[in-house]
Amino acid sequence: MTTDRQRRANARNAQKSSGPKTEAGQARSAQNARKHGLSSAAPVEATLAWFRLIIDEPTASLDPFDGSPRKQAAIKLAAAEVQLARALKAERDHIAEFNARVIGHSEADFAVVNDRDLDPMEQLMRLVNFDWASHYRAQAERLQNEQAWPLSREGRLLRRYRREAESRRRRALRDWIALNGEIPKRTRTQPEAA
Repeated sequence: MTTDRQRRANARNAQKSSGPKTEAGQARSAQNARKHGLSSAAPVEATLAWFRLIIDEPTASLDPFDGSPRKQAAIKLAAAEVQLARALKAERDHIAEFNARVIGHSEADFAVVNDRDLDPMEQLMRLVNFDWASHYRAQAERLQNEQAWPLSREGRLLRRYRREAESRRRRALRDWIALNGEIPKRTRTQPEAA
């Protein structure tokens, strides 16, 4: 049972943590969920393309009010496929940005050891003789100087969205199989753009 003292302490703490007070802070806070768009609904065009692929009807329309359990399961699976594709793309893009910005691996980094005018044996010798230790030491110093925390924090968030999308897809596929007794013919392939 909650005592009066605990109730008063809760009320005091609630006053301290009520969010941003200024208009600028509230406007910034209102955009929190829009950073990557992964929590928004799947785009209708992509969902329709997956839906048509799953039910194997190229001219089918996406009608969420159609009472057919088969079509409802197909819509759910199509939306899950789209969300997973979006989450995977966002995570891949983040990893590429992280590598380029923090670790510093880019095509330019290997220009020193990779020269197209040299024969393959000379390129190999440059790779072998390159001072990788000092290269990575410099990258580690750069990592300490640069704030990598926001990138790794966003990476964890994107990984969570990907895992949720994978889970949603597994459930939708399980429901589809329970209804139809089979896996859709081409769920592993990306539908062609409409």
